[in-house]
Amino acid sequence: MRLIAEGTEDDELDAELRVFATESYIDLLEEPALPDVLVQTMAWVVGEYAYLATDYDQEIVLQLVCELLNRTYDDEATTKGWIITAIAKLVAQTGLFPNVMRDQLHTWLASVSSDIQQRCAEVLALVQNGSLMREVLPVDASCEDIDVDEDLGFLDSVVHTALQNGARPYEARDISIRKEVADHDTQ
Repeated sequence: MRLIAEGTEDDELDAELRVFATESYIDLLEEPALPDVLVQTMAWVVGEYAYLATDYDQEIVLQLVCELLNRTYDDEATTKGWIITAIAKLVAQTGLFPNVMRDQLHTWLASVSSDIQQRCAEVLALVQNGSLMREVLPVDASCEDIDVDEDLGFLDSVVHTALQNGARPYEARDISIRKEVADHDTQ
């Protein structure tokens, strides 16, 4: 997945690789039994790059990915999580959201997996606002850098308020002490 996402120095070769991988995985979507890791990889690639497979009807691709939710997997929550994320990306790319898909996601809201519930709830909420969905799930953004505030400065006002209301200040503990305790417990 990293090679497909990040590519090489050759943009033309990268585009060909993405199209080839996407079309190969679309062709496999109807196979009745596939290992979880392959389904997860297929879901990611198709979710990211289905728009490049111009010879395929995107509504059918979306339907085939959605049908993957009806299968049984060794690691149900993880694999179905990948599939639901792929569905979200495909919906963001195409703007298509058939009623049968909406009904299926509503059904999975009752899953025993809180991860699956959350992903379904997020997709169902995002489809209410197409522009927000496209902003949250942009096309070909798998390698975009994410800005991280390592100092967590955005929490300063929350911490200040908590301290004023009597919270104890954070005290950093020596990691080596915790490691010694952990090492002692394992002996």
